[in-house]
Amino acid sequence: MFCVGGAAIDSSFSASYNLAQFLGWEWGRYRGPKKAPRFTVSWLIFLFLAMLIVLTGINPVEITEYSVVFAVVALPMTYLPILMIAGDRSFMGEHANGRISTTLGWVYFGIIVVLAIAAIPLLLMTNGGGG
Repeated sequence: MFCVGGAAIDSSFSASYNLAQFLGWEWGRYRGPKKAPRFTVSWLIFLFLAMLIVLTGINPVEITEYSVVFAVVALPMTYLPILMIAGDRSFMGEHANGRISTTLGWVYFGIIVVLAIAAIPLLLMTNGGGG
């Protein structure tokens, strides 16, 4: 019970750190509620939302499986801009990828596109990975 409670709090903090950093809020659990009120409220909201999800009876492992599949589907859309910038000499200068790195990057991109296309059909055909 203590492990699950600790993980729930860590996950709430993680989500709040990401949100606060993205939105430019003051953040950090050591700053206290008065110095970082939006951060404090956000981690409490995330903790409450997690509690609501648990109370629905939905299997958390199943939620994790679906989130991993949808992360695989989104991966090419996040990898492509990085691949394009990494090879752009006008942007990266001397640190731009060379021929080998660019070729390997495009091979990897092709692999993740195939995986992204196959992810949802495989999820459905295996009944969520259950066989």
